[in-house]
Amino acid sequence: MVKLTVLNLYANNLAKLPVSMGNMKELKILSFSENQLTDIPDTIGNLQKLEELYYQNSSLSSLAECIGTLPNLRILDLSATKLSFVPDRLGTLWERSRF
Repeated sequence: MVKLTVLNLYANNLAKLPVSMGNMKELKILSFSENQLTDIPDTIGNLQKLEELYYQNSSLSSLAECIGTLPNLRILDLSATKLSFVPDRLGTLWERSRF
């Protein structure tokens, strides 16, 4: 799985992600849409090649600040989540991403 570049876990009823998710360093597109996830593990900050992250229609209620440090992230879809707060660090994404 080291060379995996796209991971689509759409509608799998996931409630938690493994910390080891951060070891998939070649990922460019990651989708957790339509799941029961309430947070994003901090290890997602290790995915420096990540370009697209989809969490729409999920139970997401908190957002890891490390997402703001992902240098290649261009698309971050958080639509229809339970987020009530967006970390300040995400401000750096506004200039280069499509929400």
